[in-house]
Amino acid sequence: MGVKVKNTISFFVVNLIMMVLATILCPLRFYLLRKQRRSTLALWCDIWCLFGWVLLQGIGWYLVQSIWEEIQFRKSAVDISNVTEQYGKSKNFKGFLVFYIFVVTILWAFKIAFLFMYADLYQRTVNIRRYPLYFAFAFIPLSYVGLIVASFMECRPLGLNWDVERLRTTGEYCTPLFRRRTNNISVSLAVTTDILLIALPISILASLRLTSPEKRGIILMFVIAAISIIAAVGRYVVLSTRGMYNGRALSDPVTSFDNYYLAVTLAILEILAMETAFVLPAMKRVVLERKRRKEDHRDESTATEVRLVSFVEVGDGDALVDRPDPEAPTWGWQKSN
Repeated sequence: MGVKVKNTISFFVVNLIMMVLATILCPLRFYLLRKQRRSTLALWCDIWCLFGWVLLQGIGWYLVQSIWEEIQFRKSAVDISNVTEQYGKSKNFKGFLVFYIFVVTILWAFKIAFLFMYADLYQRTVNIRRYPLYFAFAFIPLSYVGLIVASFMECRPLGLNWDVERLRTTGEYCTPLFRRRTNNISVSLAVTTDILLIALPISILASLRLTSPEKRGIILMFVIAAISIIAAVGRYVVLSTRGMYNGRALSDPVTSFDNYYLAVTLAILEILAMETAFVLPAMKRVVLERKRRKEDHRDESTATEVRLVSFVEVGDGDALVDRPDPEAPTWGWQKSN
């Protein structure tokens, strides 16, 4: 009983952890920056970040639920024929297309959010050329449109994406998620736009009116954003070496779906890396702000204080009181450390 259940459990655990992190990060950023004054461009950055986050919640948690249902099905499967019958449904191939479009849209939503963040930084700088920023604002949205058009043009008519009968008779399937030409375009544009986003502010970083913590935060974002490049290239290389881009179904449908889950995992990792790039600088800023407040409080507690006190007669001597006494014969100053 059971058909390769362990593989599916591994994918479930990894995707569950990544989705928990992805669910927490974006709201955490908004919470950390809740008291900060936001410019219009910064608000547009937040809007695009939130848009990508909402789409990720929809597709991500649906995939987690689907993998969990897959685990239950594989546990009850008697042999591979049961799995083959389950996988050979048109809704699964429609899911390939929907997932691919969602992933591309989420990734490019975060890229546009990066653009508005950089535009906000440019706005704080005078006497600087903005042509690279204008080029990026034109190139990145157009690259998204071009990639979506190429994806829909890959399999014509559109119904070819979920033509189960063609798969059964010829052993061939067509979906942009596993087409070499579409993925060549996808990985090329993904890497190009990521490099553009990383390189865009480097030449002007020194001239921006930023504090040292802000500059370190941007550099940190560069490092994290580089993970998305590694994930994009890694997803392409892994699936290519596994033969998923040859347009033919593998002899073992379970292996085909395991490769699909692997593609899902790498895609979520790529998105998670970009989302993390938005949040860590905000966390760093809050930590530095708390550290500064603690230092100010410590300086205040150790500072020298001067208070007005009075001398009053008590028996044969004098006593000090820390409040004015109308009956005190003598007034003076007390210094306390």
